[in-house]
Amino acid sequence: MARTNNLVRHAILALSPTYMLDYMALPEIEERAKFHHGMAVELLTKELNNLEVYDPGSGRETPIVAALILLAHNQIVNWQTWRGTQGASKWYLTATKAEYLLESSDPAYHYRDPNNVQFTKARFALGQLVCLDTVLSDPIFPLDITAGRCRVPWILHGTEHERLRIVGMNGLSPQLMHYFAKITFFAAMIFKETQSAANTFQGVSTFGPTNMGCVTVLMEILEKLKNLRQWSTITIGLSSEEVLCSVHLTEDGKVQDPIDVTQLIAASYVEAAQIYLQCRAISRPREHIEVQRSLLRLLKLIEWQPTSGKLFTAQTPLFAVFIAGIVSSTQYQRAVVKKWFKATTEESRGNVMPVWMALQELWSLQDTTGNFNETVPFMDIEVNYPAGAHAWWEDMVKAVVDSHGRLNLA
Repeated sequence: MARTNNLVRHAILALSPTYMLDYMALPEIEERAKFHHGMAVELLTKELNNLEVYDPGSGRETPIVAALILLAHNQIVNWQTWRGTQGASKWYLTATKAEYLLESSDPAYHYRDPNNVQFTKARFALGQLVCLDTVLSDPIFPLDITAGRCRVPWILHGTEHERLRIVGMNGLSPQLMHYFAKITFFAAMIFKETQSAANTFQGVSTFGPTNMGCVTVLMEILEKLKNLRQWSTITIGLSSEEVLCSVHLTEDGKVQDPIDVTQLIAASYVEAAQIYLQCRAISRPREHIEVQRSLLRLLKLIEWQPTSGKLFTAQTPLFAVFIAGIVSSTQYQRAVVKKWFKATTEESRGNVMPVWMALQELWSLQDTTGNFNETVPFMDIEVNYPAGAHAWWEDMVKAVVDSHGRLNLA
């Protein structure tokens, strides 16, 4: 794409010096980076003002989305410029522009059945990368209670089997990515109703009809997650528990086979989704038995993954590790998460360091503020929905965002 498109070429040439400057802080390199960045922005502005790129099925959006992703990544790896930003981060605004462009040009506009949608491999892959920045940053950001529908419906093209295929660049399937978007959407609907005065009695939030319907759907999603079997060209579809029983460990307690790594990463996202659903959407506390079961599996999945070498790639599940860190409280649990971050922050420039800094601050707050008051006055341990539960996840999110802004967890 870079060979035939000046916009993409300038975006790549603006990004690559970012890594070089850590080792060769030469003024001429910085000047070249600024030049290419300026050219990319100029060309991008012209393209975005061209209404034809928004036409469904035209295909003209692909290089523009690619350039937007590259520019967003440029902003992400230079995290010192956005850490703690109270407003919308530049990388997020750039990613949402790509998301809007993908939705506007969605070829499904011409079809009633998404199974029949024809799309290019480039559009499909770029769409998944955009979701890493948008969908997977929403869990650690205040809920949008004004949202009228679930985010990114355009990633669910193809058959049900095709939607479960693991995307090589991000480590999870489109179906699981959409589950994350659905969980956030339903969490916002529940939070909106429980916060309304009409559904509050003596200071305790209760469940109205909307919430009951949302919880029913969420519990169905939870059951699907427990049995979700993602596959790839080198792996068969296995559940998380089956993955834990099938991988082969070396003497150092790590896997060294690409098949095992792919399965561990995909399963990590599945367990993270279960924890996210339970803790945010239905306000289960960290100590809930089902949350702890998912956490135990997730920690094993993380512990067995390599954190260096040729098998340590961009697929590494930073998002899942951060979710594990949020609900970790014991010395062993935090040690697993800490070991992962210590190993990965030493390797290269990226978004891992600001996430690790945010998690350490979060642990300190959890230890001193009583777990963000995650009291559940009327909840039995096996009850599916927490009547009267405190939305402790929202308190945690506020604490993180107030200090660090929107985190990129891609």
